[in-house]
Amino acid sequence: MDLFLVKEAYNFKNINMAIDFFEIGRSGASRTRKIDYSKALDPLAKKIETRVKESKAKTEALINSMPQGVAIDKVPEELRGQVTDFLAKNKKEYVDASRVIASGIRPTDQRYIDAMSTINGVNNKFQNLSNQLEDIALKRQAALDGRDHSKGAFDWEISDHEGLANGSMYASFSLQDDGSFNYLSNDSKTKKWSDYSNTFQTSSVGQEGFDVILQRAKQDGRYGITYNKNTYKGLFKKLRADLKTDAGRDFLFSDEIFLEEQTGEKFGTPEYEKAVSALRNKGNFENLMNAYEKHALKEILKVHKSAIDAYDDRQETRSGSGSGKTENNQASIEAARRGDKIIKVDNFNVAVQQKDGYTYKIVKNNEASLNLDDYTISYSQDELIKFFGGKMDSDMRRFKKLEDTLNKQETKEKELPAGS
Repeated sequence: MDLFLVKEAYNFKNINMAIDFFEIGRSGASRTRKIDYSKALDPLAKKIETRVKESKAKTEALINSMPQGVAIDKVPEELRGQVTDFLAKNKKEYVDASRVIASGIRPTDQRYIDAMSTINGVNNKFQNLSNQLEDIALKRQAALDGRDHSKGAFDWEISDHEGLANGSMYASFSLQDDGSFNYLSNDSKTKKWSDYSNTFQTSSVGQEGFDVILQRAKQDGRYGITYNKNTYKGLFKKLRADLKTDAGRDFLFSDEIFLEEQTGEKFGTPEYEKAVSALRNKGNFENLMNAYEKHALKEILKVHKSAIDAYDDRQETRSGSGSGKTENNQASIEAARRGDKIIKVDNFNVAVQQKDGYTYKIVKNNEASLNLDDYTISYSQDELIKFFGGKMDSDMRRFKKLEDTLNKQETKEKELPAGS
């Protein structure tokens, strides 16, 4: 068999259009002034909202008609025409280039070099096409299995997601010369398939992070630490930065109380849904998040106030009975200043020094203690001293450490043999 026939025998089976590639299963506050958000819902927004409903209905119908699962070929029927034309065109280019190479010309000849470039290019296009088709099938499976859309998702994102799940999105696909696909999104923009990601789903990350801050406020309050707005503001800003946009939108649009305050509408009413839709799709999210930060700080203050009021009540009771901590907790304050590894807090709890040698965590002293929760917040040495009711001058502490170092150095020098 000559070289031409060998080259013509190139195997295209990896991109066969009739393969059943996957079996996809189903997985299943106080009121502010009332604002009219109807003007924000322009015709495009209404059109997208309609598409969302239609896409969801199509997906539900597809799943319900095939409860055993939806069979998805590697090449969906809607894309086979484009794929067939693409393969035929590039196969011809490949065969023509193979003939040039088989003609016996030298490898240094420009025609040979160009022919090899064509063959390599076709190989890359076919591999790219195969990868894209596989990715489309995988993401359709994910779209069918994960339909718990985040409350912060845009309507066009949900419509795209549902369109992929039910297969209607395929009608907008266009195969490019390099073997990749573009598609028309429901925000009326043409996008690369490689940039597509399924709609982000509902997440508890934001609420869990906020609960940690509330826990800190509760712990500070129940130990009599004064509310410090800047401390909690800093903690919330860090949470906000960690969440980034998608998780931040999910966190904010899951808070019905805040949204009631913003819209002036009662949760569960059509007016509320319409106003929230306008905020979600047309609102300035950065401004919304700034407003949410103020709302969150108010909630933190409430938790802290409740805890510190209970602390004050306990202190009054203890002072009346003569029990409780010693005046100013002087022993504990001195222990914190020394940097002791374990410091008694009360009869049930201790402060344990962490590996960094500076921060402490308050933990239960024994299994029988039930008057404190388990906390994950750390206290610095200064915060712990303040917690016990003392005042710590950081500059004085640094001076004392320097003085100790100099004293140790002086002692070592005295111990050295004379003349060394």
